[in-house]
Amino acid sequence: MAESDAAFEIGARLQAARKKVRPKLSQAAVAERLGVTGRTVSEWESGRSMPTAPDLAALARTYGVAADYLLGLADVENGLPVGRAVLDVELIRQLDDAADQATADRLLAERGHQTWFEIPQGAVITAVRSAIERTEPVLRRWKHA
Repeated sequence: MAESDAAFEIGARLQAARKKVRPKLSQAAVAERLGVTGRTVSEWESGRSMPTAPDLAALARTYGVAADYLLGLADVENGLPVGRAVLDVELIRQLDDAADQATADRLLAERGHQTWFEIPQGAVITAVRSAIERTEPVLRRWKHA
């Protein structure tokens, strides 16, 4: 992909993400939040220039999307790339250091025998508090079923 094509794609994603934010944000409002000019935001969205890394991070936070999505590295706004895994590196280290089978079995049992988790379609990155708030009502519903 040529650099200008990448800038155009990023610009299109920036514009789409801004337009999905509720309450709606204008380019001027985004510019004010980031401490840049409205013209700068317009140039980013048109692909004429690219945001710096700190500006991209601020845009991602403002729009509530992953920076990887804005960069075109992920197809899901808040998601993880499918076909990847989350590896519990600390558990692997503890298992490697385990002195005996009983210790290894205990470590695995404490973690539900999972050393890694495949990232399923539709997985999203969210703060732990948000994850708890979103899952507790569903779990409570089924615990009383």
